[in-house]
Amino acid sequence: MKIEELNEQEKYAIACFEKVLQNRHINSHFFSFGVYADQKICLEKNSEGIYVTYLADDGVHRCEEYFLTIDAVLKDFIGKCAETVTETEEMFQEYQNYYKMNANIEEEQSQRFSR
Repeated sequence: MKIEELNEQEKYAIACFEKVLQNRHINSHFFSFGVYADQKICLEKNSEGIYVTYLADDGVHRCEEYFLTIDAVLKDFIGKCAETVTETEEMFQEYQNYYKMNANIEEEQSQRFSR
C-alpha cells in the first residue's frame, strides 16, 4: 500500500493523526505510511483490507500487529507516542475532534449544494 493507494478517508485520518503529533511537538518521522522504511513503525494494508503495522529493522518486519480499522491503528500509534494512558486518551480525543470537524464541514457543503 502506497499513500496514494489510500482512500480519502484514510488519508484524512492520517493527516489528523499527524496534526495531533505536531500540536504535541512529537516528530512524526517515527512512522511510515504505506512503504517500508528502516527503523520506523510502518503501516501497510494487505490484500484483505487488514491494516498491518510493524517495526522495520534491517529488512525484517518485527512486532507485527493487525487492525481492522484505521482508527484502531492510529490509537495504537498514539499510545506508542504518549507517556501515559491518560495522555493516550487525550490525544485520541484530539484526533477524533479533528476528524469530526472535517465530517461536519463536508456535511454542511453537501447540504448547501443539494438545496
